[in-house]
Amino acid sequence: MVPSVTSQVTLAGHRASNQNCHECFSVPQSVLAFLTLSPMAQLAVQKYEELFPAFSDSRECKLVKKLLEAHEEQNVDSYTESVKEYDSISRLDQWLTTMLLRIKKTIQGDEEDLR
Repeated sequence: MVPSVTSQVTLAGHRASNQNCHECFSVPQSVLAFLTLSPMAQLAVQKYEELFPAFSDSRECKLVKKLLEAHEEQNVDSYTESVKEYDSISRLDQWLTTMLLRIKKTIQGDEEDLR
């Protein structure tokens, strides 16, 4: 069973509020993957930015915003380039790579439901 986006964001927010600001920049992988699918994604990103203003300048925040934009525009090339750019500096693990690929397939119309 896949946890709901709301529970993922709540859990991430709880973790982030209990850690120092430097550590909160490491967005939990599940949140990163689910954010790109959630209708509440923009709200979740805004909430992170409110809680931790420096998050706005983090690579993770920039990646999430780029992925959201590419997904909204149904732009596979932009989505792919954003992931490649991030991965060239910080290697993505296999689980997150799989999740991001599934999301990419929804942009391409290859996969209707991720669950």
